[in-house]
Amino acid sequence: MKNIKENITPKNLWTTLVWGSLLAFLWVLSGFTVNYFIYLKQANHSIAEVFDWGVIEMDEDKFVICADFRFHTDGIDEYVSQHLFEKTPFPTMEIAEAAISTMKKKEWNCYWFGNPQDPQVSMNRDFPTKDLIYSLLALGVTVYFAFLKRSYLGDSEKRTVL
Repeated sequence: MKNIKENITPKNLWTTLVWGSLLAFLWVLSGFTVNYFIYLKQANHSIAEVFDWGVIEMDEDKFVICADFRFHTDGIDEYVSQHLFEKTPFPTMEIAEAAISTMKKKEWNCYWFGNPQDPQVSMNRDFPTKDLIYSLLALGVTVYFAFLKRSYLGDSEKRTVL
């Protein structure tokens, strides 16, 4: 059995870095792809008529706003739904209630997809910008390691690690 130090070569190290960064890129890209398809599926939208606002305590220092609303799919069927604004939690009940007064002034849209008789609905339709940026960064790291490996090793793989 070979000694572990004998198995560690520059080629093995660089190959591990390139493959590891490629796997990280594919992992992040899969998250972006899922969120992007959800974004694309929410192409149908309607005006949401919010008839009740509330605050729900998720933890002792995490409060989220809840909106009960009705909307129409294709202008025909009326549905009632509820939306929790979980992406913007508030530290206290008072701050959340103050935010409700601002939110009441806005006109809200709801985005739905699926069967118009049983739609899946949300009041948020956010492009997955963060996932896209992470994917591009991971791709950049992968390309960086691939070019660095090529420039370090070149055609000769007999170099030694310092």
